[in-house]
Amino acid sequence: MEDTSESDSVQISKSFEALTGIVTIQLKFKQPSYKSSAKVLRVKGGDGISAIIETKDGHIAYRNSDDTYKNLIEVKEGQWYDVKLVVNLQAQTTSTYINDELKLENANFYRPATTIDFIESFTPGSGAFGHNIDNLLISQQTEVEEEVDPEGEIVFEKNFNEDVVGEEPTDVTVSEAGGTVSVVDLPSAENKSVYLEDTSEETNVILSKSFDDLVGTVTVDLKFMQPSYTSSTKIVRVKGGCNSCNHRNKE
Repeated sequence: MEDTSESDSVQISKSFEALTGIVTIQLKFKQPSYKSSAKVLRVKGGDGISAIIETKDGHIAYRNSDDTYKNLIEVKEGQWYDVKLVVNLQAQTTSTYINDELKLENANFYRPATTIDFIESFTPGSGAFGHNIDNLLISQQTEVEEEVDPEGEIVFEKNFNEDVVGEEPTDVTVSEAGGTVSVVDLPSAENKSVYLEDTSEETNVILSKSFDDLVGTVTVDLKFMQPSYTSSTKIVRVKGGCNSCNHRNKE
């Protein structure tokens, strides 16, 4: 932008549909000859001016709502600067990066705004001092609500603490063709568990539970321990009408 006037400014601007959420504006800026009050970037919405970055006292600076300034970096004539302004419309704050370095975080808006639909850059208007703008980029991140696990209905719950030590557990099905299934006082008499003791070289021992068909998201939760490690133990195997899955010990 070549400014040849002593009293009027030269401006470049871009309008777009109103944006919400988190909006990022990036550009490259250079002043061939330094002059204060050049608007590197001014951001507007339907409510007015929300953010201003300009040259001030030899620096690129962020303009606060009380018209004071936060210096971001000293300006050198003829040098390019990468400027990035991240505008959080929900939090009503901005963060400014210069040359990919965070210089100002969570600064307040110059004026409150609910949307952004316009940006501009213009010369000081008080002398023939121009500046260069390049690589302008505007992007939007609409905030996504964190996914919350639904509170499901417990279909079956069993801790074996009410069962008798040395006997088969209740409310589950056992197959003892290869050994025995019994309640044990492990890790303690108050916190019992079930031991699947396999005494066969070729037949396994099974504990299972059947229930009505379930759909949607189903969670299976249990504790597992092996006194002596062996491969191919089925920790949990889940079956349905057409699909199944395994979690097993594997070398």
